Amino acid sequence: MGGKAFLEILPGSTFPRMDNATYLALKSLQTERLKQYFQMIAVPRAAPEKETHGDLDFVVSQPINGRPTPEQLKGLLGATSYIGGGPAVNFAVPLSPPSSGENQEQGFYQIDITYCCDEAELKRIIFFQSYGDLGMILGLLARAIGLSLGLHGLKVRQNPSLCHQ
Repeated sequence: MGGKAFLEILPGSTFPRMDNATYLALKSLQTERLKQYFQMIAVPRAAPEKETHGDLDFVVSQPINGRPTPEQLKGLLGATSYIGGGPAVNFAVPLSPPSSGENQEQGFYQIDITYCCDEAELKRIIFFQSYGDLGMILGLLARAIGLSLGLHGLKVRQNPSLCHQ
């Protein structure tokens, strides 16, 4: 989402795209922080040619001492705001400490955390979210032949609307 989730909550703030060096540094920092709460932490693989990133996605499972609340994760990640509370939560994390100057735009990056009930679900979500739109592309190809491919596997669609001419 690259900060778009926070347009109404943080008006006037910016969510600049991150270059690979910034993305990798933040990924490393926040992965270490998340290890305090989760045994399994994964980040979907980006497409190899991707040069900038709009947000940082984590997929987590196996909480160490019960599932942390969004408020606990907000403090852990250094976020100022969050949206959601179900299986996916978005966090706005300042790129640098807030400045004392007034009317200056505050720069943020967005962290999206998706909770999974087990390792199998985590692996499926990582597969579908990796390499850009791989999961969506495979799902569209499956749909074209009357199948459904998603997080719960490959299925034959009921009443597929196939056009035969």
